[in-house]
Amino acid sequence: MCRTRRTGYVSFGICWLLYPIRKVLRIKTMIPSKKQIDELKELVKRDFGVEWTDQEASDEAFNLLNFYDALGRFAMEDVQKYIDTGGEPSFAGPDYDKWLAEQAEIVKKIQADRKEISKTKKRKG
Repeated sequence: MCRTRRTGYVSFGICWLLYPIRKVLRIKTMIPSKKQIDELKELVKRDFGVEWTDQEASDEAFNLLNFYDALGRFAMEDVQKYIDTGGEPSFAGPDYDKWLAEQAEIVKKIQADRKEISKTKKRKG
């Protein structure tokens, strides 16, 4: 995940392209590739001086991926709640509220595009 320079928060608007509106999905378990595990092992060895076995690196990579997946889900829930409540401020502070407003605009555009696409498909079908 990348942080944006302006707000310091990750942009999750693109995630809404992948997820249907208002549906709960079971996301397949993310499994890190061998290349990613090797890169993680090198990074830990270089930065912390610790050598991990393949199993330890695999376990930690799996945990990191699922941790960031959970953070992404929480952020998407916050954005949807912000949209549903009409922009009600959160308790996280003004920076987070500004980020929520930006993400909500992205999500609203994507949702509007989806509606337009589904209308076009209905007309053709």
